[in-house]
Amino acid sequence: MLISAVNWGELATKLYRQRSPDFQAATMAALLALGIEIVPVSAERAVKSGQIKGRLSIPYADAFGVELTYDSPGSILITADFDVKPAASEVQIEFLPTK
Repeated sequence: MLISAVNWGELATKLYRQRSPDFQAATMAALLALGIEIVPVSAERAVKSGQIKGRLSIPYADAFGVELTYDSPGSILITADFDVKPAASEVQIEFLPTK
């Protein structure tokens, strides 16, 4: 399992705002214990993600997830964010229920 550092930070923000700092810390520690690899953001990834955002008109942070999926053949982007739907014709996406 891979996650872009940008998406990891976005998750941290959502957990912090919606629950609490303690919940955020515990949840992120549990995810790391599963072996999730946080992929750093390079200048090259940032440019590619910007191109994806520009081409598909999706949020910038979501474009990092799409770019990582492009760069990881055979992978599936798993998200509950339907803003990424325009990328479904280019990468395989599994949409989680939002509620």
